[in-house]
Amino acid sequence: MNRTILVPIDISDSELTQRVISHVEAEAKIDDAKVHFLTVIPSLPITLHWGWLIQQSSPQWTI
Repeated sequence: MNRTILVPIDISDSELTQRVISHVEAEAKIDDAKVHFLTVIPSLPITLHWGWLIQQSSPQWTI
């Protein structure tokens, strides 16, 4: 039987992530399952995003 395990992880909590990985690894070995990890990275506020783009792509202006 093909089994796939989808594991949501929080990359900001490395201790929890390591414990989850160890547990999932053991589970996957039992059934020869494929494992996929998923994390969600929050988007930047549009003003911060555009400000960064402008800083990165515009020449520096001096007065």
